[in-house]
Amino acid sequence: TPVAIAENVSLEGSNVVAGILRDLEALAAQRGNGPAVVLIGEVWAKLAARKNRDSSYDVKIGSVPIF
Repeated sequence: TPVAIAENVSLEGSNVVAGILRDLEALAAQRGNGPAVVLIGEVWAKLAARKNRDSSYDVKIGSVPIF
């Protein structure tokens, strides 16, 4: 199952790490100490794939780009 952790999404120093659910603990170890949102599921995978095809496409939480 696709998963991502988006940290400090409203700040310039935002960070997103992505992978699969079984690696969630290792992904969490890659982030800092800021507040984070965990994104799980196929919808996330489809958004990431679209972003890879079109770099101008913004993936957002609310109005804040996270990827």
